Amino acid sequence: MDKITRLVRHTTRWLRANRDWLPAVLVLAGVAAFWSIGLVGGLAMLREAQSPMATLVGLYFMLALIAISITVAVLAASDLARRIAARRDSQRR
Repeated sequence: MDKITRLVRHTTRWLRANRDWLPAVLVLAGVAAFWSIGLVGGLAMLREAQSPMATLVGLYFMLALIAISITVAVLAASDLARRIAARRDSQRR
């Protein structure tokens, strides 16, 4: 229980100190969750028997979601990289 309490305190302290990082971290976590859930759901969709048109529309929809998730993940990762670089530069001075 003591380890959990220390972990919660450390996490809370980090979130207070890095509140501006939170949106990018949440976006990356959301994209990771989307990919892990989508892997299971996408394979299940391909396994089920559907009309070819329904399968094609579903695949195009998934392609659009994948493209959007990659774009959002790259933007969030570049934002975090920019913030880390800015922090390093400010600590060197």
